[in-house]
Amino acid sequence: MISGTLRRSITHTPVVRVGDDYECRIGMGVGFHPPYGRNQTPSSKYAYYLETGLRNGTKYPFLLPAYLFAIRVPADLIYRKAFGEGWTRLV
Repeated sequence: MISGTLRRSITHTPVVRVGDDYECRIGMGVGFHPPYGRNQTPSSKYAYYLETGLRNGTKYPFLLPAYLFAIRVPADLIYRKAFGEGWTRLV
């Protein structure tokens, strides 16, 4: 969507403690429409189509690659900083 609605509709929940871990959910907000008409596809459906594949089978994933990057690079750096160099995080 040229309007930026897709980017603006990415949202998250507050960080909460769950047992010994912390959790934050990230995904698409519901009810976001492009400014040029409410009859257009909502951004949550549009994002789903991009992630899983369009009618012609082409995929343009953006949330999964961002998630995979986040759990591999910054999370490991934060974990090592918090617990020391000899520790690695189990995924």
